[in-house]
Amino acid sequence: MNQYSYFNLIKREAKAYGKSHNISLAVAQEHIAREAGFAHYHEMLVVSKSKSDDPRLMLRAVGLTNFNEILFEDPLWGDLDFLVEDAMSGAIADTNATGFTVENLKVYSAEYDQSTGIATIDVYFEYQGEQDPDRVWHGAAFYIHGQVRLIFRDGWSFVEDEDALVMTDAKTDQDLDHEAGLDDLYEEHLASQKNSDKTDSDPFAF
Repeated sequence: MNQYSYFNLIKREAKAYGKSHNISLAVAQEHIAREAGFAHYHEMLVVSKSKSDDPRLMLRAVGLTNFNEILFEDPLWGDLDFLVEDAMSGAIADTNATGFTVENLKVYSAEYDQSTGIATIDVYFEYQGEQDPDRVWHGAAFYIHGQVRLIFRDGWSFVEDEDALVMTDAKTDQDLDHEAGLDDLYEEHLASQKNSDKTDSDPFAF
């Protein structure tokens, strides 16, 4: 049962609105439907059956039309920072850097489960700190791909388990420097091999 579908969330809102304003459920449903951008409640019902993620339904039910900006909202942004800090505490200790913060967050995709009210969001972000100038450089940034899971219960919050933040890939600026160095060495190898082949095939080549 999709008890957390956008339409069912709106129905709950209409029921609560009717009680708080001492009006019938039918009148409350018509009012909420018009506020959501529909001509009447029946239209909203028909749309919900053909397109359950209609932007008007989504906006009225959970306060957004896509998940691209949700993590920038308070208190989610601060909560995300705490989650990342906790997950990266061991790695941070190896960097000789401090003051790490989440930067350049991007949402790649999102999937909302209408039976649980949980959204699973694929993200990329950088976790950057300030290098201590008096200590040897051990990197000061992480480049992370992962998933976050949010739950809607009269508002959005992170799920309260280890799946709130799952990192699927993480690299440091040291890793990227090392990979760049290996690429340079490989290019040098190819160039030297090309020169060697040219010399072998033409003993008079310069």
